[in-house]
Amino acid sequence: MPDMTTAETSPGEGIWDEQGRLAPLAHDTSGYRGDVAVIIVNRDRPDLVAEQVAQLRAMGVGLKLETFVVEMGSDPAKLSEHCSIRYDDDDFKGKCYGHNVGLRHVLSKGRFRYYWFMMNDVQYPTDMDPVAELISIMERSPRLGLLSPSEPAGSPLPYAKTQPGEHLRPVFHPDYLSIFMRGEALEQVGFLNPEFKYTWGAIHELAFKLYSADWTVAYTDRVTMKHLGGTTYGKVKKVISRQEYMQRAREFAGRYMKENYGSHWDQLFNSVLPPEVDGSLLPWERESWEKKLPENRGRDLKARWRRRRRRRARVLRGHGEGRSLEERIAALHPWDYDVTVGPLRVRAGRGSEPVRRPSKERVAYRQRLLVDEVLSRYDVSGKALLDLGCNQGYWAARFAQRGVARVAGFELRFDAVQQARLYWEQGGFLPEGAASFVRGDVSKDATWDLIHDAAPFELCFCSGVLHAVPDPEQLLQRMAAVAREALVIDTRVAEPGHELVPQDVLGVGPLPGTGQLRLLTQASLCAGLADAGFDVQLLSIEGPTPRSLRGENDYALGRRVALLATRSAP
Repeated sequence: MPDMTTAETSPGEGIWDEQGRLAPLAHDTSGYRGDVAVIIVNRDRPDLVAEQVAQLRAMGVGLKLETFVVEMGSDPAKLSEHCSIRYDDDDFKGKCYGHNVGLRHVLSKGRFRYYWFMMNDVQYPTDMDPVAELISIMERSPRLGLLSPSEPAGSPLPYAKTQPGEHLRPVFHPDYLSIFMRGEALEQVGFLNPEFKYTWGAIHELAFKLYSADWTVAYTDRVTMKHLGGTTYGKVKKVISRQEYMQRAREFAGRYMKENYGSHWDQLFNSVLPPEVDGSLLPWERESWEKKLPENRGRDLKARWRRRRRRRARVLRGHGEGRSLEERIAALHPWDYDVTVGPLRVRAGRGSEPVRRPSKERVAYRQRLLVDEVLSRYDVSGKALLDLGCNQGYWAARFAQRGVARVAGFELRFDAVQQARLYWEQGGFLPEGAASFVRGDVSKDATWDLIHDAAPFELCFCSGVLHAVPDPEQLLQRMAAVAREALVIDTRVAEPGHELVPQDVLGVGPLPGTGQLRLLTQASLCAGLADAGFDVQLLSIEGPTPRSLRGENDYALGRRVALLATRSAP
């Protein structure tokens, strides 16, 4: 049997301050009390807790494992015999709050190497030792900060379902049912924000903080769990309805994210993910949370939400064989450009009202500036093109039609990468194998490792990216180093002395912790290219600037510049 105890009920020392608010997390750095602290939140269901504790007693042979049960406003007559601490919860403080109470209760006693946070209605296989396997996985992956068992029966999250033959699957965030967290990671980035009464968004924020600190979040298919579900709604008192819970959860998550991370928080969260992690559902979640839930339609809407996410995930992951081209296109809406995909015409912006459809005049103007004008000065025939921020592969296709022989596109947004692959698959712009589109953040070293693997490139094309990265000088240097012959750059620029620009002006992700972006001036951009050994030509065309390219995007006023830089003769 493992060395396991059930902690005694405590009066709450170190949990609340004098005003009754949760005290800051305090970690005793003198040493570890044990290997694993299991923190269970419960409300009026001692039967479920008894089953969980019985399972936990059979786990972790040779490990020091302690379990702590937090009673969130439970009726005193329905307290679990394993209760560690209870608090009144007439105002519905939520499960994040309950786990935070439990964590502070644990830390008042000492540190643990790992913390296992779980709901009271989760069960685990009895033919293995789940905790020993979770620790083994953590020890083999030293930068793995948070791990969750998968669910054979599936979940609202499509990637939560157990995958045959898989072992460890990095994801943006797991479901908040059973999360196994490394103590070192918890001490560095903290835990779930107790302000989230309704849990939606809390795990997103924690995952963002973990990835920002170079930790990884993953599911494991070697340990599974069964979520009983339906163990709170209708079975305990003083709990709000599912309909009301969903409405409050959406409203709070949407408001909190916008206030704390900006209107485009999904882009910011996506920016910290490594290339192998799919963040394609973040924009959909942002839109979903910002919409009001119709009255009396919570259950139907949630069912449709689950079906849509599963269907979307299957198509995006290439499991849409047998589906019509229309379905594959629809799963990837919205598109940023009007394109022809096979025999079908796809309109930009369709499927998402907030996305503005670019005018034909804007696209035609940029075609003349970024393609026709470049080709009048530089021959792309037989050249290899690196497209940074390739979007749906629209501009790369224009160059392929004019003679480029090979294309490698890198794009942060998972959906856009899938759009590019479908667009090029149906368009046949180059022979099979001559084009690749990869998800990657061009401000990250890992993406540049992939770029160097795909080199060499004669031409590098970068439109709308240089003004949207935390370190534009570094990106400029990297582009200059990889381009053998020429660079095409299209970017917004700043007036001297006004390099810092609020995030909302540009509509892209801010510098971490600042809410601002740092732009290059035209002079500093040209000087950087000259220092790297390039001759710079500013691109311009005659004719009026389209209305949609005025303001911050106005080429004529010098707020945005397009240039061709070619290597200087030796």
